[in-house]
Amino acid sequence: MVLSFNRPHYLRPTLESLRDQMPPLDPDRVHLFQDGAVNLYSGVRYADDAAIEECIGVFREMFPRGHVHVSAANIGICENFLRAERFAFQTLKAPVGYFFEDDMVLSPHYLAALDLLRRSLCGRRVGYFNACGSFASPLAEQSARHDELIEMGHLWGFGLKRSHWLAMQSKLAPYDGDRPGLPEPLAR
Repeated sequence: MVLSFNRPHYLRPTLESLRDQMPPLDPDRVHLFQDGAVNLYSGVRYADDAAIEECIGVFREMFPRGHVHVSAANIGICENFLRAERFAFQTLKAPVGYFFEDDMVLSPHYLAALDLLRRSLCGRRVGYFNACGSFASPLAEQSARHDELIEMGHLWGFGLKRSHWLAMQSKLAPYDGDRPGLPEPLAR
């Protein structure tokens, strides 16, 4: 699941890095969750329609067999994530979802690393995981600790287990609620 708004110049290298993963990913399983231009609640315009269309075009160019879910209104990153999570875990009933924002260029084996983590963490009390490591640490320290699991610091290019997502829903209900104004993804 790739989340996008109005930055095609960031989205392109992110999608290129996703397309070029080793081993290759199944392009039929890639979904773009494109946010809209005009805020659903305030009516304020936050993006040009042309930038949003360009993001969709870049995705179609990179993943012609991929799936685009366009929000009719601007709902922001939080609700766009919620759309993507609901789609992954309620509609697809996927056991794990991988989520990427539009501005993270992945190393060529990033998905393989996520898959390895997913397999090795199966059954553990881990809900979220990524392969970012301690990127702010000096390179020598990163090299010395390359085989350690550490606490995840950011939700950048992460995996999320469905079981964890389902368990969180009762805790998030007061915040998320049913989001009656949240538009359903519109397949394009």
